[in-house]
Amino acid sequence: MAQFMHAYLRHLFKQGISLPNMQIVNYQSIDKLDLLTKRLIQLEGREIVRKAVFFADAADERERRMQKFFAVRDNTFFREVEYCTHFFFPGKKATKRWQKGYLEDMLLQSLRQESSECSDYYNLYNVSAEYLQTVNCCRGRENGLMNYSRHLLYTYFAGTERYVGMRLGEAALAGAFDLEHPCYASLKECLQGLN
Repeated sequence: MAQFMHAYLRHLFKQGISLPNMQIVNYQSIDKLDLLTKRLIQLEGREIVRKAVFFADAADERERRMQKFFAVRDNTFFREVEYCTHFFFPGKKATKRWQKGYLEDMLLQSLRQESSECSDYYNLYNVSAEYLQTVNCCRGRENGLMNYSRHLLYTYFAGTERYVGMRLGEAALAGAFDLEHPCYASLKECLQGLN
């Protein structure tokens, strides 16, 4: 997620959207957020932090993750900053409610058809999806793949020449995704709140 955000911020900069200087910190899991805030309080230069955005996958537990964010925001170092918010991937619906899911769900929506060097994008995509369905059937319901979209993207990339072996942020920098796709609207709006 941190690598993708770096790629997306570079895209916005190339589009002429100016954002303040920022640092991306990978806290790895929303359950480690408390540890991060305790470390930030001890860092030299923490007083210059005026704005913060926390990014996380919504997964299937949006409410729990939102409560965790509010607890950190309201009871730690972050209650002192002028702007502190969160963004849950894959973003908001038109109704302004957070969708269930992951960053990779957003990326799948914006996957460029020309990302497949072969003339039949749909064939490669469908073969990848069929393979993963077979894997899930073999594993059974209890042991099925979590974050199916992540596995689908990596399986699809493995069938390409250009993106094979790349991480999602690398693939974003290499042009695998249409970063102007409407699914990024709420992310762009969130980031512009940092100005």
